Amino acid sequence: MAKTLMPTDGVSLAAEANRTWNTVEVDPITLRVIGGALNSMAKEMAQVLYRMAYSSLIRESEDLGAGIFDVNGRELCESDSTPMHCGSIPAYIRGVNRKLAGTYKPGDVILHNHPYHGAAHSPDYA
Repeated sequence: MAKTLMPTDGVSLAAEANRTWNTVEVDPITLRVIGGALNSMAKEMAQVLYRMAYSSLIRESEDLGAGIFDVNGRELCESDSTPMHCGSIPAYIRGVNRKLAGTYKPGDVILHNHPYHGAAHSPDYA
C-alpha cells in the first residue's frame, strides 16, 4: 500500500491539513456492494429525518440533506435530497472541523449554524 498525499488544487473552506490515504485494491463487485450499502444508509437517515420533522416544509418538500463523512470531512455518501444541499454538507463539516478538529469523542453530537463556517441560511442546522 502506497501512501499518497491528497491533491492540493481546488477550493476548500478548511484550513490546510496534511492528510494522506492508503491505496488499496478493491474488486468492482465489492466496491459496488459497499457503495450501495452506504447509499442505502444515507437514504434511510434522510427518511428518518423526514418522519421526525415538525416542519411541514421539511416533511412535504423534503428540504434536507443527510450524509456520512470521515473525520476529515470527506463525503462517503449523501442522501438524494434537495439539490441545494448536495455538495454543501462537506463545507459544513470543514467549517466545524476548523474549530473542533481533534476534540471529538464517541457519541458527540454537533449542531452548527455559523454563517462563516458553512451554514447557508438561518433555519439550517448541520
